[in-house]
Amino acid sequence: MLAKSDRLNTLIATGHVHTGRQSYLARVELISPERAQDLLDHMTKNRPVNKSAVRDYSRQLTENKWRVNGEPIIISDEGETLDGQHRCIASVETGTPFMSFVIYGIDRETFSTMGRGRTRRGNDIVGIEGCEIEGLSPARAAALVFGAIRNSTIIENQWSVMSYTADNEVVRAAYDADPANLIAAVVKSQSISHLAPSQAAGLYYVFAKLNKAWADVWADQMATGAGLKKGDPVLFYRERLTEANGKNKTKKISAIDRLAIGVKVWNALVTGVSVAQYKGVITVEGKRFFPKAVKPILPAPTLTA
Repeated sequence: MLAKSDRLNTLIATGHVHTGRQSYLARVELISPERAQDLLDHMTKNRPVNKSAVRDYSRQLTENKWRVNGEPIIISDEGETLDGQHRCIASVETGTPFMSFVIYGIDRETFSTMGRGRTRRGNDIVGIEGCEIEGLSPARAAALVFGAIRNSTIIENQWSVMSYTADNEVVRAAYDADPANLIAAVVKSQSISHLAPSQAAGLYYVFAKLNKAWADVWADQMATGAGLKKGDPVLFYRERLTEANGKNKTKKISAIDRLAIGVKVWNALVTGVSVAQYKGVITVEGKRFFPKAVKPILPAPTLTA
């Protein structure tokens, strides 16, 4: 390893930066996995590795979703790598090069001030795209649209856990493709008190894609309970959620089971085929199974004003 005092001069001499009279030098570079490893080898103030961040960058690189976004790799005035650790690890682990701004000549003593900006999350992306819902603050509206995207993705992929976090590209693509129906789902969720709004919005959004008229019936029954009688699947769902939302801890339902039971209730509602018990995610031979939402086979009843 080169001495720190020689590191920056070597980078300049090998063409990694262009000399000049400026105090700070910056340009866009192609970072190969070998170059990334070299940058990691000269990172003397490593932060603890955030495995989630590495996975996110790795997915972006391997799925060709990485974009030059202005966030630089930062090299100190002594040739040390100060920032860019997780991107470089992802490049090395996946064997994938990436383009990035690289800034040279930053005072190494500024390291403690780096990385203080909060990572942009999915709801930030929705907010940036522009999301206005009457009666909700822009931040709340964006958060609920993001929740609808996340929960609908879990439902449609039949995942049996809630650990999925939609990455920013997925969120942007989903919102750009169908903003009106996502906003409609959030609006519907505001009248359904038995579920968290993001859960209600996610369920409604999935159901509306299968059949809008039936989705409206489901939402109306969930909101009002009007006309429901013993044996109706939505009445069971409302009563079960009321129990779960109470103080009796033995009646609690996990978030994933709330979604799974919601899908089973939908299936019973739109097919007329009831089931003896509406359990959530089921486990068979050690494997967990989330139900698939089906298309209606019955005509939707007309909603009365």
